[in-house]
Amino acid sequence: MGMNRTAIAATSGALGVVALIGAFAGGYFVGRDTNQPAAEPTTTAGAPPVVIYTCTHDAVSAPSSYVLTCADFGVQLQGLRWSGWGSPTAHGAGDLSQNDCTPDCTQGHFVQFPASVTVSGLKGHAYTWLSVKAPQAPGGPYDFTLTSNGPS
Repeated sequence: MGMNRTAIAATSGALGVVALIGAFAGGYFVGRDTNQPAAEPTTTAGAPPVVIYTCTHDAVSAPSSYVLTCADFGVQLQGLRWSGWGSPTAHGAGDLSQNDCTPDCTQGHFVQFPASVTVSGLKGHAYTWLSVKAPQAPGGPYDFTLTSNGPS
């Protein structure tokens, strides 16, 4: 009743190819979409995930990066790690990345500052408020209303 060596080799080879494709695809897409989840969101079985909306009107759950200024993409959050995503208030940590606009904004460089982020105002399955604290960054704190059009 056991499998013969040819069947075992074929099965092992097929599983290896599937694993290799999965590893390649996982590695290929990492970092490609800047709104990929940084942590597995907490959801109730069968319930839609809790989201925030991006500048391009995409719903994202626990993003690892997020653009705050839709007009010029000059202020962004990067390297976000979340806790409590899906609860009424979630907290994140990462970097606030700002264009220094030196000598002008088209030639400026992005400067990063450690940041803490809070999302709240859960209505339905979307947060409606985002607050960023980056004490070393010029300006701030940064508070945003979140709608289906992104932050404002």
